[in-house]
Amino acid sequence: MEKGTSTITVDQTSANPPDQYDLKHFQQCLQAETQLLKSWFAQHRFSEQNIEAGFEIEFWLLDDKFAPKPTNLQFVKGLGCPAVVPEVGAASLEINSDYQALDGKVFTKFHKHLTQLWHQCLSYAKQHQQNLIMIGMLPTATSQNFTPQRLTDVSRYHVLDQLLAQLRHHQPIPIDICGKQHLQAAVPSLAMNGSTSSFQLHLRVSSADYVRYYNSAQIITAPLLAISCNSLYLLGKALWAETRIPLFEQVMTVRCFPDHPQINYATFGNDYVRESLFELYQENLTNYPPLFPKIFPQSHDPKTAMHYVRAQNGIVYRWNRPVIGFDANGQPHLRIECRALPSGPSIIDMLANAALFYGLTHALAHSQPAPESLLSFDHAKRNFYQAAQYGMDAELIWLDQKTWSVQKLLLEKLLPLAETGLTDLGIDSDDIQLYLTIIADRATKNLSGSAWQQQFTQHHGSNFAELVKAIIHYQQSGQPMHTWPLK
Repeated sequence: MEKGTSTITVDQTSANPPDQYDLKHFQQCLQAETQLLKSWFAQHRFSEQNIEAGFEIEFWLLDDKFAPKPTNLQFVKGLGCPAVVPEVGAASLEINSDYQALDGKVFTKFHKHLTQLWHQCLSYAKQHQQNLIMIGMLPTATSQNFTPQRLTDVSRYHVLDQLLAQLRHHQPIPIDICGKQHLQAAVPSLAMNGSTSSFQLHLRVSSADYVRYYNSAQIITAPLLAISCNSLYLLGKALWAETRIPLFEQVMTVRCFPDHPQINYATFGNDYVRESLFELYQENLTNYPPLFPKIFPQSHDPKTAMHYVRAQNGIVYRWNRPVIGFDANGQPHLRIECRALPSGPSIIDMLANAALFYGLTHALAHSQPAPESLLSFDHAKRNFYQAAQYGMDAELIWLDQKTWSVQKLLLEKLLPLAETGLTDLGIDSDDIQLYLTIIADRATKNLSGSAWQQQFTQHHGSNFAELVKAIIHYQQSGQPMHTWPLK
């Protein structure tokens, strides 16, 4: 792998021709496309349409005893809904929303659309004696669920798993997470990433505004994550409020490149964006050796596709990731993909989280002075990991250089700021009131999904099947989590 001279042919279970992988060829094409991308930024080639939003919701497929059921491909085929697709773990699925203009009653529209898709999935699952749950980490998952056999049977996942295994000389991946309890484990496969389910928010913006929006997203992700945490339990232990964060980062840390003692492919980042989004794609080229060196057919024109740039960007898992997409006419556009939030606890809770994200990001992106001039990147990064570990108990440094509790920061500073941002975007006042009130009620109770899970187990003991059963019951009621009883 290091010399980049080998071509790898990977068997596929489908009738399609096998893909080919060659490191040297990939690096050459990636370098050429990155140079072309630099000219796109210089020439302002990107679409300048109005701000748009979209979502991805990952969730678990369970059997009748609330254990993971690794049959996502069969589920997707039987359901027959293009918006529902398989994820990396064989018991994991994803709902993709359409993109909507970020104005008017957009959250009500999303709520209706996502609820319809979710009920369609629930109806199909019930017909086949299956359960579904939206949650960041599944408390009933065991180490048996994270073997290579539990990867979704798609060549991309198997190839990436094989190449990572080669890089670490087929040694297991060390996991060491110290939170409320301490977990040390050695896992054999990338399938461990299948234990994490996220609620990914997409924000499409103009290239002229991207720097301000991206830096603002970096700053507000910490308090947003703190009140959205929903991933407490892993392999029977209570760890971080958002255990997805350290787990994903440790699984995607590679220590075997000869010139790099350790490379973290899952990262909060190294600095704010200064001049252009291109800085992040230059980092992809110079700081991250390719992990998935697929050869694309020559018919794929980089002027309209950017296949190598996008493939490389796909294996650098920034918690706020830049994305290049293409309109129906081939015009490129830019998106921010916020990957830090967990799935669940309910659709209305996730939409409340989304309203907070979009309102705060927009408000800070248009504030003066620029918030990145008031809060160092080191403090933004520290805030992020404090929020992931401690959730609502975190203490965060804000733009005034003061340390705030999450509860006080949200109620006194961030909710009014989010309301200002949503109003400026033209969001309907009823939507603003409905979804931000959910955040306010959660903050008043100092409650996140992870905190609710902990309270449940304090009342009922560590019967994780009962915990999952209760979450499924309340989730299907459609009520926000802060109203759920502990019965």
